[in-house]
Amino acid sequence: MSQSNAASCPTLATELFEEIIGHFEDDDTTLLSLGLACKDLMLLTRPRAFDDIVFKDDNAIIQFDDLRSSEHSTIKARASFRRVQVDTWTFIKMLRDSQNPNSSHIRDILSSIAITHTLAIHSPAGGGISRKMIQAIPVHWRNSVRHLEITGGTHHGGSLFSLFSALPQLESLWLGNIRLRQWKHDFAAYAFPEAVTTVSLVNSPGLCSFVHKRCWLFGITHIRDIYLDADFDPRNENPFPMQYALQLPTHAQNIQSLTFHPTYPDLWECNTLQAPWFAYLQKLEVMRINLVDVHCGPALSFLEACITLSSVADTRFKVVDISLPALPKGMPTATYLQFADRVIEQKALSFVSPGELEWPLFDIILRGLPQGENLDRHIQLPMARKGGHKVTFMERNWQSMLAGRNRGF
Repeated sequence: MSQSNAASCPTLATELFEEIIGHFEDDDTTLLSLGLACKDLMLLTRPRAFDDIVFKDDNAIIQFDDLRSSEHSTIKARASFRRVQVDTWTFIKMLRDSQNPNSSHIRDILSSIAITHTLAIHSPAGGGISRKMIQAIPVHWRNSVRHLEITGGTHHGGSLFSLFSALPQLESLWLGNIRLRQWKHDFAAYAFPEAVTTVSLVNSPGLCSFVHKRCWLFGITHIRDIYLDADFDPRNENPFPMQYALQLPTHAQNIQSLTFHPTYPDLWECNTLQAPWFAYLQKLEVMRINLVDVHCGPALSFLEACITLSSVADTRFKVVDISLPALPKGMPTATYLQFADRVIEQKALSFVSPGELEWPLFDIILRGLPQGENLDRHIQLPMARKGGHKVTFMERNWQSMLAGRNRGF
């Protein structure tokens, strides 16, 4: 660490430092940046910034206990973690004393660890949440978990929602690559707990349909923030129809933030954007929209319709892929692009042919790029035209935002 960094660190009481750091306890990136400022901040932020532990299987739990018990262990006094990840099979093995002689030992080890925020459950192929598995989760874990991650597996709907209900402090959910077994579409039987305000659904079409049906029939009065990463392509088997996400009725008027991360955005239809609940929406984000396909008309219409929604206070498009000059007929007007540039955070421009570009239109698309020397260094416009090279500019790192959402930030 440089002397300049060490010297620039202010002289403050440790209690005040801890108070400041406490405001960023859910933001790993900021904590790591603070740790680079000076030695004192490094020592205070490191335990918080590296506050995860992953148990890949029951053997890893036993190895953790061995490491903790060693004479020179750095985790000897560690009793709590912000995030703990456990495999579903581990909980199942804990229930089989006769088949697994380490079951009692594993239960004791997990019971000695506290979770302060996130329980992450990974379910391998063929695995799933069961009511017996829920019973194996230590009681003090159930009473302290605020964010739940579940990835993979095939689950019974009843068991899945029983787990949600077993966590009284649960505030947010990240559910990824989940399949449902014996789903009877009895939407009245299941509901998200009242304390849950944030729901993220990744490649889980059955749950996406549940959210739509539940909202349509009964309303979801407590959900404020929904993130959908799904396959909207109607050509694929069991897709999640786009209109399900957009035609939410006034029952969903409490939703304040809606984020889409589609797999095939160029097939969207935009005629459902006039749903009345958009009058209540405060934030709309689309992670990626594709304007490089020859059939990009629906995507262009959707992009324009979203941007012109005057009722939405904050409209953001994380990535827009544009191909020039392959689509001269499909490109919007220069005036429209001037407005669109304010809400597009990352533009990927693909020069697919060496034809002549409409330079005024091209300049408007690039208006967010660094000027002067930075422009010369990052983008060689003549070479891009002749060589068909792809030019990308990123204004914000939206991938870190997704990672934070996954971890319950």
